[in-house]
Amino acid sequence: MCANKIGGNPFLFFTYIHILYIIYYMSAFFPLVFKVPSSVKCRKFEYKYPNTTPIIYNLSPTESVVSDYTICYISGLNFSKENSTGNSTVTFGNITNIPVTFYSSLNISFVVPNNLAVGTYNVQVVNNNYFPVTLYSNIVVYTLI
Repeated sequence: MCANKIGGNPFLFFTYIHILYIIYYMSAFFPLVFKVPSSVKCRKFEYKYPNTTPIIYNLSPTESVVSDYTICYISGLNFSKENSTGNSTVTFGNITNIPVTFYSSLNISFVVPNNLAVGTYNVQVVNNNYFPVTLYSNIVVYTLI
């Protein structure tokens, strides 16, 4: 099947594989230098990290009664479980690093702090230690009544 790609001759296919094998192992002993003619325009390669900024699409519920035990669910994108590349935490008003009860890349749940006063609070997801920076999501408002 692969031989058909090299002119249909199986001998050419295996010769091609052997040449690649020899080049690969010989390059460890004799560095290969390829010269590009000056008439050839080369494109620059620039590596960009993938966008891992957390995004909040929905917060449910958006309000609760003060001192009630309430689990809040955040749906969105780019949430990260704690691992070597980083982790997502929740900020609720001035309280940072709210304990998260459930993680996935699309959903997070947390317990709303019950020792706060009546008012509106900003909720934000933070990806910590992610590609040596900290990334912040958009802010969603939560109301304690």
